[in-house]
Amino acid sequence: AESNDGNYEVALGHVDEALIRFERISDSTYVRRCLITKGQLHGYLFQHEELYQTIQSLEKWAAASTDAQADFYQALLRAEWNLLHNRPQVALELIRNAEDHLSDISLYEASNAIPLKVRAAYQAQQSTLFLNSLEDLVQTYNELFSEERARNLAEMQALNERNEYINTIEQLNIRMENRRKQNERNVLFLFILGISGSLSVWLYHTQLKGKRALFQLMRADSKERMARKPLLNAQQVNDAAEPGNDVSAESGPSDKEYELFQAFVNLISEEELYLDPKISIGDVASRLGSNYTYLSSAINSHWGNGFVDYLNTLRIKRACDLMLASESFALSFDQIAERCGFQSTRTFYRQFKQVTNSTPGDFRKAAIRSTASIK
Repeated sequence: AESNDGNYEVALGHVDEALIRFERISDSTYVRRCLITKGQLHGYLFQHEELYQTIQSLEKWAAASTDAQADFYQALLRAEWNLLHNRPQVALELIRNAEDHLSDISLYEASNAIPLKVRAAYQAQQSTLFLNSLEDLVQTYNELFSEERARNLAEMQALNERNEYINTIEQLNIRMENRRKQNERNVLFLFILGISGSLSVWLYHTQLKGKRALFQLMRADSKERMARKPLLNAQQVNDAAEPGNDVSAESGPSDKEYELFQAFVNLISEEELYLDPKISIGDVASRLGSNYTYLSSAINSHWGNGFVDYLNTLRIKRACDLMLASESFALSFDQIAERCGFQSTRTFYRQFKQVTNSTPGDFRKAAIRSTASIK
């Protein structure tokens, strides 16, 4: 079973055959060895349930055998199962426990724990442990290559004395070529892993900067609109708010609409009326001395959307400011929605996605990661 390189289904058939025989004679050492090989094959095939059942069988046979090598591989199988179920912290703890048996096993066997440790550290986002594990992996492979080369030379000398030198050279070259290919695959995997990790961090920062820039552009656009026309005094604003009144010959209907919109923007921003979930366009129109129809027309003409859309945009900006503040990380989305003037969390989620093209959860994760990287 162990010699079937890559043909995992065939290997599983062989290991089941061997397992039946060793269980029949109650050889606990070889039963554990069979179960460990079986668990590794299930891991290669991503068969989670079968891997769990194999680990359970190993637990039963562990009490009947004291074998450091079997204990080591059993701990690695449990770590593999936890990694497959997105529990990297548990996997790291199991790997540390397995490393307690390193003094009793060979360097070649011990090297099986390091790639698993690299994966667990990457999944747990522990960058220091990830980099240290990469260095350990490279160093271990170099040591293994040196040991294997020395061992191979000794074997060649012994076989040369028995006139088997030529055949042995071919076999050893095949073994070294397989090891070299395996090392190349491992290095390629680690390189891709490092690139994807760096890309993920870059994307998080880029996304966060883009969201901040969105609201800066929105605020700048609003200010630019206000700067296009001169301010009127309070009496002129009140006159402009009345559809039937003529202010003067100097200002046309568009001027009146714009000044009403400007007065609306100032009132909403300065008194933060958008934080009131029950505020209506009629209430604001009354405050400005106008009416619903004329104010609605002014907002649509100069904002491009309606009254509710303008309020929701300001509310989403306030929500983003709250989520970017580290002291607000503990707030729930229900609390944020309430503080920003939304009547329901469902409306908050929908409007947030519409304005920022991101969910509140993704935005908060990016904010937390950005704050952590700055620290």
